[in-house]
Amino acid sequence: MTANTDRSFQQYIYFLNPSTIKTDSQKIDHHLLINQTIIDMLKHSTFNEFQLETKLNEDAEFIPDIYVKGWLGKDWFIECQNSLYTIKQLYSKLDKYKQYYDKGYWNDERLIIIGKVNLKFAPEDYPFKVKQVKSIDDLKDTIKQYKELKYAKFKETVINKSDSSLKFKG
Repeated sequence: MTANTDRSFQQYIYFLNPSTIKTDSQKIDHHLLINQTIIDMLKHSTFNEFQLETKLNEDAEFIPDIYVKGWLGKDWFIECQNSLYTIKQLYSKLDKYKQYYDKGYWNDERLIIIGKVNLKFAPEDYPFKVKQVKSIDDLKDTIKQYKELKYAKFKETVINKSDSSLKFKG
């Protein structure tokens, strides 16, 4: 085992020796952010499946960092960003998702861009749900509201079923 100790003010990263990846690769921090995002998602809710950096089909001109099925009752495209976007990069990425939507492939997924936030965009300009946050934990209030609504619907269903089963003969 070998360690990359060249990371000031951060924990060491350990690799197999010989390593299958370059121990000083710029992609390491990107993959650490992807992994941290998955860990943070699991703190709030489980999901059915996730795919890392997988092209969804031939017509998709993007490869999401993470595609998650069944998290908080929805499917999610997640983009993890360690560096700052230029305006051109941000809109180019969003335009690829919009093209996918326009081709009719969108199935009510959500898009989250996680990481460094240096540019704002208008989510209402897109026909799908999109949000930009520094981390999944920035969504904790939204997640709490979702869970409360889901619980209220469940409770109402249970009450309605028990009311309908309580028929008295007079």
